[in-house]
Amino acid sequence: MQAPGNSRPAGEVAKPPQRRAVRKGAPPLQDDTLGALGKEPAPRVRKGKDKEPPVKAPAKERTEPLNFRVTPDFRRAFKRAAAAQDCKKVELLERIFAEWSARNPA
Repeated sequence: MQAPGNSRPAGEVAKPPQRRAVRKGAPPLQDDTLGALGKEPAPRVRKGKDKEPPVKAPAKERTEPLNFRVTPDFRRAFKRAAAAQDCKKVELLERIFAEWSARNPA
């Protein structure tokens, strides 16, 4: 006997709906699939990545950290000065130190 308004017989427990398998990550490479056996792998094309990165002048290798604390006002002012000179903060510091060293020989 069925309960009114239900399509299941009385006493039967409703099963949760089945979920589809979720695929995560990138699809397999062409040569990893069965259909590609015996074929040359197709070249992979990355969208938006066709352009080569801009060529920058070779910078000196910076490997050593130079850490110190400054006031928030000095930090903001220094950051603004570097942006006004269109350079990185480390580049501005190097320029300032080079000029100071030229004026104050040891």
